[in-house]
Amino acid sequence: MKLLGKTALGVAVVGAVALTGCTPSEPEADAAQLDSAEALKQAPALAAQAEAGELPALADRMPTVDDIMVEPVVEQIGEYGGTWNMPWTGPDSPWGIEKITEEALFRFDENGGVEPNVAKGYEVNDDSTEFTIHLREGMKWSDGVDFTADDVLFWWESVMKPEIFQRSVYDAFYSTNPETGERTMAEVAKVDDYTFTVSFADPRVMFLDRLAIDAKWMYAPKHYLETVLDEFIGEEAALEIAEDHGFSDLESWYEQIAYYSWIYPERPSLRPWVAQDDRNADRITWERNPYYWKADAEGNQLPYIDEIVLETVQDDSHILLETMSGHYDITQFGFQDFTTLKENEAAGGYRVLQWESADWYSNGLQINQTATNPELREVFQDARFREALSVAVDRSELSEILTLGLGEPRQASIGENGTFFQDGWAEQWAEYDTDRANELLDEIGMELDGKWRTLPNGDPFVFEILQQSDAAQAGEFEELLKHYFEAVGIRTDIQLVDRGTLDSKLLANEHMATTAFPVGGIAPSLRPDTAVPLRSVSTGAWYSQWGCEYEATCEPEVEVAPTEPIQEMWDLWADLSSATERAEVDEYAEKIVELHAENQWVIGYTGPTPTLFAVSDDVYNVPDGLILSDEYRELGYAHPAQFAFHGGA
Repeated sequence: MKLLGKTALGVAVVGAVALTGCTPSEPEADAAQLDSAEALKQAPALAAQAEAGELPALADRMPTVDDIMVEPVVEQIGEYGGTWNMPWTGPDSPWGIEKITEEALFRFDENGGVEPNVAKGYEVNDDSTEFTIHLREGMKWSDGVDFTADDVLFWWESVMKPEIFQRSVYDAFYSTNPETGERTMAEVAKVDDYTFTVSFADPRVMFLDRLAIDAKWMYAPKHYLETVLDEFIGEEAALEIAEDHGFSDLESWYEQIAYYSWIYPERPSLRPWVAQDDRNADRITWERNPYYWKADAEGNQLPYIDEIVLETVQDDSHILLETMSGHYDITQFGFQDFTTLKENEAAGGYRVLQWESADWYSNGLQINQTATNPELREVFQDARFREALSVAVDRSELSEILTLGLGEPRQASIGENGTFFQDGWAEQWAEYDTDRANELLDEIGMELDGKWRTLPNGDPFVFEILQQSDAAQAGEFEELLKHYFEAVGIRTDIQLVDRGTLDSKLLANEHMATTAFPVGGIAPSLRPDTAVPLRSVSTGAWYSQWGCEYEATCEPEVEVAPTEPIQEMWDLWADLSSATERAEVDEYAEKIVELHAENQWVIGYTGPTPTLFAVSDDVYNVPDGLILSDEYRELGYAHPAQFAFHGGA
C-alpha cells in the first residue's frame, strides 16, 4: 500500500479503505466521550435563548451524553462566533454548500477507512450478510423532533425504494450471488427506536464503504415528508405544495425536497448549519443548528462559527477579486490561479493551502465508446485511433501552458503514490510523435481528402468535443487539442455549452467526446462511476450508453453490445461485489485498473494538479495537504464544524 502524503489530520491513503475498510464497532465506538452533561457548553446566543425559554436546555437538545459525537480539532479548541462568507452560483449548483455541511450515516476517516458519524456504531455477522446499525439516543432534527430508526425506515420505504427523487436504488443495497451473478436487493428492518438492520442474501463486505458514498443520507425527516408526499396527503394536495414552490409536477418537486433537500429551509436537517432563506435569494444565511449533536473534547457544542453567508455570483473573476480583497473566508480554486493567489497572500490576509487530487489527470479526453453511429463507434473503439489522438499532442507544451509545468506530462493513469499503480502506464502513448499519429490513422483507413481525414467508409469526419462553458480555462485546452488534432488531419469542432446542455447530451449519448470531467478517484471499488460502466452518469462519458444498459434504465434506439474488455470488467465487478474477503476486493479492483491500462479508453495529457484553498488568516483548524475527492466530500473531509475564527470575529 502506498501513501499519498501526510495530512494535518493524519495519513491520507489513496484506496486505503479497500485494504483496511471498516472493522466491527460496538455501539460505544466513538473515539472519545464526554464525562457528564455538566461538561456541555454552548454558543452565547444559544445560551441566551435557552435562558429566555426560547430553546430547551442544552442537555435536552443534544443526545444522551454517552452518545454525543466528539469531533477532534485540527489545531486547537475553537472560539464561538464569526460569519463565514462564501460565494455560490445559485441553486443549480448546490454541491459546494452541501459537501461542507453534509452529515453522512458513515464517513471516511483520516486514514481512508470508514467510521460512524450520524450512526453511533455497528456490528456485522461473520459472513457479512447482516449489519446491525446503532443510532444516537436523544439525537434531534434541527426543529427539535427526535431522530430515530423510523426516519431511516421511512427513507428506505417511502423515498429510496419508490425512487421518488429520480435515482435508482443504490448499488450499496445490492449483494451479488458468487455462483450466478444475480443481484438481490437488501432488506432493512427496525429493531428498536435506535437500532436497525440491513440484511443481504449474499455477503456484502463492502456495504459500509459503499454506504458512505452511495447513500450517505440513509435517513429522512418522516414527520416533515409525511406532510408533503402524495403517499400521505394525496396527489392534489401534494401538487398544490409543489406549485407553491415553483414546480408544475411532483417528480421535479420530489427530486428537490427528497434529494437536494439542504437548500430548503423548511425541511429539518442534521447539519451543523441550516438554511434560513429562499434558495433563489441573492444572499442566503445558514445559521447554527441549535440541536447539533457534536461537541469538541471540552464539551463545547459545535459548530464554532455562527453562520455561513452565501453570496450569489455570476463570474468566477469576481470570486477571485473578492478573495484577494479579503472578503471571502475560504474559497476553492483550480491551480491556474496559483500565481495570482500567492502574489496577493499578504495583502489579502489569507494563506493558500494545497490539497492533492485522486484524479488520473488534470487535462484529458473521454471518447464515447458507445456512439450510436456505427462508423464512428468502430473508429472510437479502435485503440489505434485513441493512440493517434494521444501521440498527436505535445504534452510538455500543454503542461507549461495550462499547469505552469506542475501537471506532469503523462498519460491518464494512477500516480506512483496511488494504490493500484501500474508500472509504465503513465508513459503509454505519451511521447509526442505526429509521424506515428499519421501512420495509425492511415492504418485505420481514415484517408486524407484534401486537408481533412474521412471515416474509413469515405464519409466526412468532424470530431466534436464538448466542454462546460463556465469551466476553468474553458476553451483553452480544447483549442490546443484542436490545433494538434488538425495538424494530423482530424477536423475538430469545439462546443462550449452550459452544464444542463452538457449533461443532457452526455446522458442521451449524443456526443463524440468531452473534456469536461476527470476520471479516476480513490479506488474503483469505492466510486466506480467514472471507471466502470455501471450506471448512467454524465461523468462517465467514455462508456455512456453501457452504463444505462447495465442498470436497465434506458431503452436505446440503437443497442451497443459491450466489447470483450467491457464484459470482462462487468464480470470483475460482479466478482468484486460478491467477494467474501477484503483481499478479494483488492484483487478484482486491480484487475479493473489493469483493463484501463491495457485499453486506454480515456486519454490524459497532464497529470493531476493540486486544488487550492484560499483561507483567511482569521480562520483556523483548516488542514492542509488532504486528498480532494468526491468520495471524501472535498472540503467536507476537513470537518468544517470545527473551523473557527480567531477571537470569534
